[in-house]
Amino acid sequence: MLGLIIYVVAQVLGIRPHHVPLGLLGSMLALCVMLLLTGILTVLLNAWDENYYSTVEDAVEWVLTLMLQGNFLLVWLMWCHAGVELVVNESPQGGYHQ
Repeated sequence: MLGLIIYVVAQVLGIRPHHVPLGLLGSMLALCVMLLLTGILTVLLNAWDENYYSTVEDAVEWVLTLMLQGNFLLVWLMWCHAGVELVVNESPQGGYHQ
């Protein structure tokens, strides 16, 4: 949801992250909207017909889980396009720090 808010604010201000394709940002927005609508739909379906919802609950949870995994994939792709990299250095004390 935070990604959706950031995307909308960036569009209003005319800001686009450097080197990130607009299609990738649109995909993230679409995925956020689908997650939100699926969540609202499950609540309404559970309130409307609890017996039917109990038969499809596992399938709905799988769909939500796959969409959440898709969100992580899109964030990784955005990091790759934006040139973001994580560097971990060994500290002098022998542990790791960022």
